[in-house]
Amino acid sequence: MKRFLLFLLFMASLAVNGANPAPALMRTFSSLDQPVTGLLKYNPNNINTHVVVNSYWEGVGKGGGEFEWVPTSTDATNRFSCFKSQSSDWTSGTGRWKLVILSSEIDITQAGARGDYPTTSTEDNLALQNIIDTLAQSGSPGDITALPGNYGPMTNLIIAKTDGVSYSTVSGIRIRGVTPSSSTAPGQVKFIVSNGSAAGIILQNTKDCSVKNINFVGVNSFFGEGKADEGNFAGTFLNIENFKSSVNTVSTNRYAPHVGIAIDPFSSSTPTQYPGLAAWYLGSGGASENVTIENCSFTDLVAPWVVTPSDNGGGVHHFCADNNKSLQCTYGMAFGTSL
Repeated sequence: MKRFLLFLLFMASLAVNGANPAPALMRTFSSLDQPVTGLLKYNPNNINTHVVVNSYWEGVGKGGGEFEWVPTSTDATNRFSCFKSQSSDWTSGTGRWKLVILSSEIDITQAGARGDYPTTSTEDNLALQNIIDTLAQSGSPGDITALPGNYGPMTNLIIAKTDGVSYSTVSGIRIRGVTPSSSTAPGQVKFIVSNGSAAGIILQNTKDCSVKNINFVGVNSFFGEGKADEGNFAGTFLNIENFKSSVNTVSTNRYAPHVGIAIDPFSSSTPTQYPGLAAWYLGSGGASENVTIENCSFTDLVAPWVVTPSDNGGGVHHFCADNNKSLQCTYGMAFGTSL
């Protein structure tokens, strides 16, 4: 099918440019019945500069796409859109295989996500983070789509850009599950937040970013303001006073709760931090603007989302939550020092 589509594109170029199209418009393709890992084994001198591969992982049938060999590139590799040849015959430090991104909509399987958690549990989080980082560093907006599946563990996915001193605004990153059709049950796109001391997605100093059609599933069940009934929260009373005053452990207080989405949680004065993210606590960094959470479900979390938990940056500007569901969460939502 791919070869047939490429043939149609070639014929269309002939119709537009005549029987002898300009050499600059000519691209010679190879079509490999192999995953990305197969492509990287080839010496770039032995195949065409534009190659179509059928998947990201062997035997999975997801991801893949068109790659172009750029012989002068020394860009950092990222396991998504930029790869270095692994051929034993290629000893040069220059040259990269680069994914040809044909639109602003990117399927996370193109970066190696599998969506079959818990069968595999190491690729989904890294895949989505690599796409986010690529878009954030390039300054390009984009829609990141997730096909139906169980993705996990999705832990502390950070939509932010920093030089280690301050934050720059990240604009237009939109994470969207496949919109359920009449024959598809809502919540089929699941992000499993299996680390009870983490958030699913963290946004810091963003603009026009959104999360839609995702079912966030935590690891513990809470009932009202009683005790947590299992896991690392056993024996901890989760009442409003404790949540506000931060007398409990990470993820049971307002500064770093176990939530689906955390908006602008980082500051230089926050007394309790998400574990492993100390480098992100840089200062005020400004507030996010135009954040949308739509048609999402949140289950077994402390709260669906938390907004500026340290009252950092004066609060998010224009926050919209529409048609979301909270199931077995301790609190309905948290804004600043309030619930």
